[in-house]
Amino acid sequence: MNIQGILTLIGFAQKAGKLAAGESAVGNFLKKGRLALILLSEELSEQRRDVWQKQAQLYEVTAITIPATKVEIGLAVGQSPRGIIGIMDLKMAEDVPIQTVKRRMRFDPISIDSNMEDLVSKARNQNFVPVIDDKKIFIGIVTRKDIIDFCYQEYIEKEGKS
Repeated sequence: MNIQGILTLIGFAQKAGKLAAGESAVGNFLKKGRLALILLSEELSEQRRDVWQKQAQLYEVTAITIPATKVEIGLAVGQSPRGIIGIMDLKMAEDVPIQTVKRRMRFDPISIDSNMEDLVSKARNQNFVPVIDDKKIFIGIVTRKDIIDFCYQEYIEKEGKS
């Protein structure tokens, strides 16, 4: 299964109420013995992945790293970026043919060094634009509202100087 299929199944688990997202929620459900699988973002540091691997072993739960960013996982579950999620029930996804799932829109990021033209160009087709650093690690989001506020402030400053 490709990463898009995995993200789709994660979305189904969220909608079915069979998913814990984020370190706190995963930790709580893990201690209660309610998780069947832990999925870790490739963006988590090696140290954090090791910590979760050990916790998973302690509670006899499988933990795997998937080739997905925190932003992709967050989008799949309808939340802010998440580096870890826990699946409570793997059986719930078996009856859903993957072909029935519509592909989610992909939000292309911009580099922290990008100029305003690049940002506005992306924002024309996306509600928000993820921002990544030079190592391609997610560092934030710029919304259309942020861009409009910036342009308005620039306009006000320009009018005040005239």
